[in-house]
Amino acid sequence: EKRVKDFAHLGELLRARGRHRAALTEYEKAMALGGEGNPAIQNGAAASLLATGAPERVPALLERVSRYYPGLVTTHLNIAEAYLATQRPELALAAFERARDINPFHPRPHHALSELYAQAGRADDAKRETDALEYLK
Repeated sequence: EKRVKDFAHLGELLRARGRHRAALTEYEKAMALGGEGNPAIQNGAAASLLATGAPERVPALLERVSRYYPGLVTTHLNIAEAYLATQRPELALAAFERARDINPFHPRPHHALSELYAQAGRADDAKRETDALEYLK
């Protein structure tokens, strides 16, 4: 338990300093010892994967966390960003909608949804998200 926490803490420190590859190494050590399903460790690893250009690994990494902790907005945001980065807009849209529904005060889902809805030709939905962003300012 202590070693898992130590690896995870080091991962957080490295990620905060922009050293995402090193952070990912520490998160992987923590996951190897503690198993998958820890939302802090898994989401830290996911953020590092996104930052290092490996978004295709994120959805599988966060699958268990999204099932065990369905109300954790960070998980859905990381999944959504991964789908955006891998050119899967329909999956990104669904993940951003889940994130928005969990926390309607977080601006990122509204911003992404306004763009995704516009690309899909859903002008009314895009305007609703743009209007929501204005309220959040």
